[in-house]
Amino acid sequence: MRRSKARPILEEVHVSLSEATTLACRFLGDASGATAIEYGLIAAGIGATISGVVWSLGSEIQNTLYGRLTALF
Repeated sequence: MRRSKARPILEEVHVSLSEATTLACRFLGDASGATAIEYGLIAAGIGATISGVVWSLGSEIQNTLYGRLTALF
């Protein structure tokens, strides 16, 4: 019997319900990449906070430093 090209190949893949359940439980229980993502989010939050502080205080710090430099010379 010749298979037509219109039939999807996935029809030939048979996975039992217990195998699918086992794979799903293993996938949901795997937390190995979660720690790296959490550290990345923490680093992004710290970076955003530092950027916000520098952005808001930048002109004050610049004026203070320039004032002290001009007082020296």
